[in-house]
Amino acid sequence: MGPKKDISGIWAKAARRVGLRFGVTEHLGASWDWFLVSKGADQKGPYAGVPYDGADPKYEDLYYPQHERTGRWYPANAPEWWQRRWFDRIQDLVNSYQPDLLYSDGGIPFFEVGRSLVAHFYNANLQWHGGKMEAVYNCKSNESEYFQEGTCVQDVERGVMDTIHELPWQTDTCIGDGYYKRDIQYKTATTVITMLADIVSKNGNLLLNIPPRADGTLDGNELTVVRQMAA
Repeated sequence: MGPKKDISGIWAKAARRVGLRFGVTEHLGASWDWFLVSKGADQKGPYAGVPYDGADPKYEDLYYPQHERTGRWYPANAPEWWQRRWFDRIQDLVNSYQPDLLYSDGGIPFFEVGRSLVAHFYNANLQWHGGKMEAVYNCKSNESEYFQEGTCVQDVERGVMDTIHELPWQTDTCIGDGYYKRDIQYKTATTVITMLADIVSKNGNLLLNIPPRADGTLDGNELTVVRQMAA
């Protein structure tokens, strides 16, 4: 919408051009409550009391209708039409870009609706690869009713398992923050390599974020860490 570019498509082509796997992450399942902040207004300053766009019914298609906060990662009372919208959008993401990896920031959303989506991802991946399973689906166990071991590669955000785990799992973390932040103290290459050894020894995988600046480049300190890791 805003940049008038197919950002997911650009990333997919760039990754595959150099032989990398391509992954996508979705936070749409959790956005039903997350977007409720759009119904409010600034509490102070020059715009205090001026409603945000989300409070205007004409923007409901983007910000969702007004509803009660559930206080849950995945809302227990999300209407059926919205769960269907979630399914349709993530299915379109899978079909359009054929990702190798799909990551939900939570468990599998919405019980049978979510499991149907994951089944579609796995079945489609088999078709893309002539019957060979290449798909990886990551999800979390932070809401146990949405997590069933064996349905996905369990993700432990910014954490590790304390013992060897029978099934493959993943840590995702960053050398700094989750996004580019000036003057932050990055993890050293020694810290990252020590983490990697610990995680792999427990049957895990390390997904490491190196956050780019707005123009897509890395700063000098980040490059130093990456080069030291390579060495």
